[in-house]
Amino acid sequence: MFSELQVALTGASFLSGAAVYYKTDNIQYLIPPFLLAINVPFTFAFIMPVNRELFGILDGTGKKNSTVEQLLNKWDLLHFGRTVLGTTAFVLALYGAFSDKSVIRF
Repeated sequence: MFSELQVALTGASFLSGAAVYYKTDNIQYLIPPFLLAINVPFTFAFIMPVNRELFGILDGTGKKNSTVEQLLNKWDLLHFGRTVLGTTAFVLALYGAFSDKSVIRF
């Protein structure tokens, strides 16, 4: 489900957020990396079961009572939740960077 690149980027985000927090002692630099890290358990807990059902239908081993359209709608809504988490993390990181004069100076 997660590629090596996604895991590496999530780890780099978390470590860089922790480093900036350590240097600035500003808690708002820890929130975006945590939001990005939440995507991993969210995917394993909620999206992977839907993926398994969809692949089961494709293989012929899935449940007969679930339709592809219902599962795709559910997957779409769950993936939207992941998108909201990532976008929120991005916006909060930008806000933190531009509001703290010790990080970005013009």
